[in-house]
Amino acid sequence: MTMSHYTLSVTTNQVVVNKYQWNTEGMESLAIVITLLLLIQVVLGAVALTFAILFRRRRTFKLTSMILIGLLALQTIWALSVQPAFGYPSLVFLVAAGLVRFLKTK
Repeated sequence: MTMSHYTLSVTTNQVVVNKYQWNTEGMESLAIVITLLLLIQVVLGAVALTFAILFRRRRTFKLTSMILIGLLALQTIWALSVQPAFGYPSLVFLVAAGLVRFLKTK
């Protein structure tokens, strides 16, 4: 019975395991793109929630809040279709903005 051993060598841009190399330069840019997309989701959600709260308190920005909630809904559908975990931040903001905007008051 023979046991094979694995060698691991990590440099700044390459990972080598048993003579197989992976270049990691593209992964860093992919992580930056995903981070920016998540940041855009959170910013759009916060803006939609802010305008929903302004509509609820002051009865202004009715059309603006409806348009922003609609755009957030489209973005949420896209994000959930790409990867469910990717769409959760915008889904939370969409539910919150929808409840604040459309629930009836006493």
